[in-house]
Amino acid sequence: MEQGFLLDRGHANASQEQEWVQGEVERSIWVGIKTKGREKLPVRTFRCPRCGYLESYANETA
Repeated sequence: MEQGFLLDRGHANASQEQEWVQGEVERSIWVGIKTKGREKLPVRTFRCPRCGYLESYANETA
């Protein structure tokens, strides 16, 4: 497996790493989705170079 990341497009189509956010989605008119006060972890994705299978992890030690 080789490490990579899932690209997430943010404000003005800026490239960002994807994050895992604790809890259910709460929508907001001002910020899109409310995330303040929630645990956030970076998502790490691994790909098998032979078959293309992906596995993603959101560990505290990532």
